[in-house]
Amino acid sequence: MNASTLTSRWPRNGHVFMTLAAAACGVAGAAGAILFRFLIRLFQALFFEGPAGAGAVLEAGFLPEAHDPLAQARALPWWLLTLLPALGGLVVGPLVWRFAREARGHGIPEVMEAIA
Repeated sequence: MNASTLTSRWPRNGHVFMTLAAAACGVAGAAGAILFRFLIRLFQALFFEGPAGAGAVLEAGFLPEAHDPLAQARALPWWLLTLLPALGGLVVGPLVWRFAREARGHGIPEVMEAIA
């Protein structure tokens, strides 16, 4: 399969490029977030526990079980996983209605109008 055969199957209107660029940005953003959290843990351990604490963080790796939010969420009962977002909505809804009525809606036009 040569390059001309491969590119002849893809549309030339830029959707493929934009999709690949969006996926690459998402992967880079996720990797940056993981690295940022790791560096926060590393420097926190270094400054508060000394070199031994930093060494323990380095040995544990990027996502040790104690700091893995997915592992912590899996340990919660199912009803709590359902109840917590509902409680968050019950708290945020009245706050937005009372104090930030301009924040209702979604999308860029609503944000631009609220800023203006």
